[in-house]
Order: sequence, then C-alpha cells, then structure tokens
Amino acid sequence: MLDRNFFSRLGMKVRKDVRDHLFEKARDVKDHKFKTYSTEYGKQKRKGSGKRQDSKYASSLAPVFSGDLKNDLTVVNPTNNSVQVGWVKSGGKIKSLNKKGRFITTSDQPFPKGTIRMIMREAKRATDKKVKAKFPKGKVIRLPIGK
Repeated sequence: MLDRNFFSRLGMKVRKDVRDHLFEKARDVKDHKFKTYSTEYGKQKRKGSGKRQDSKYASSLAPVFSGDLKNDLTVVNPTNNSVQVGWVKSGGKIKSLNKKGRFITTSDQPFPKGTIRMIMREAKRATDKKVKAKFPKGKVIRLPIGK
C-alpha cells in the first residue's frame, strides 16, 4: 500500500524534522535542552572564529561547530517498505556526545517523540488515502465469512 515514493518523501521529512529539533531548537532526542559545554570549549565556540566554524551556531548549545554532523544526517536506501535515516560518517561523534549526556540518538529512542508522531501521522494519511481510493464511499463490499 505504501511505496518507495512514499518512503523517499518520508525520509526527507524525517531528516528535516530531526535537523530542526537537534540543531535549530537545540534540543536532544529526549526533548531536553542540550547540556552546557565545558568552560574552555564554550568560550572557544562563542568566539565564532574557529577553523571551519559555522558562526551561526556560535552562541547556540546545539552540537554544531563546522556543520559536518548536521550535514551528515542522510536518507539512505528507500524501498517499497522502509527507509533508513541516519548519520553515515559521524558515528564516533554521536557516541562521544551521548557519553557526555548530549543525546543525539539512542537505541531506545532513535528519533525525537515529535518526529515519531509525524511518521505515524504521515503513514496513516497515506494509508487512508489509498484505502479510500480502493474502497470509495457508498460502494457495497460483500465479504464471505466462514468456509
């Protein structure tokens, strides 16, 4: 009922939603504000003049310095029944941030709850649309029961 086109579009929506939650709103996957940086690192980040630093995030607690982590969130391999969204090259950064209590993704909560609700809403909307097209209102459907 859902197809590769649906999962491809869903993957892009998930990517946008997760990036917005983690990097623009500066909230972790558990929907808490990110913890403050160490004094030394925070001072360096606030200067906004580090090599390759994205100065837009200089005063933010979001885990963005150069933008590499943010840009690495990728939609991979949409199929007729699934899509993968994740970080391709930044696994070490994710582990390090998680150890510091700055949760980007965890095994028990891969996405923020709002993103999970959005996924369910999109799947329901697409499924309802397909069902309505297959079984238009007013059409009588007889289903034999038994035998």
